[in-house]
Amino acid sequence: MRIIREVLGPGQLDKDSIELEAIRKGFHLDDAGIDVALRNQGVAAYVTLAIEQLLHFLTSYEKDLVSGSFKTKYATKEKAALKKIGL
Repeated sequence: MRIIREVLGPGQLDKDSIELEAIRKGFHLDDAGIDVALRNQGVAAYVTLAIEQLLHFLTSYEKDLVSGSFKTKYATKEKAALKKIGL
């Protein structure tokens, strides 16, 4: 999904990632010793935002996702990614 988002809306992907990172840091989700209730609130906020972002992306780019031009852009991006890892 990340490659699809990078092809169609790279700027939005960066903004969305920053918002998600803010939740991770704000709720200290990477800290092992945080309160379980706080962790649960943080996970719920993170997942809710991630789903909202994904749905917004899908509705914003619905027409592009089924068009031939997207498939060409995607294939180019995919080949470049595979080349980076030696495949």
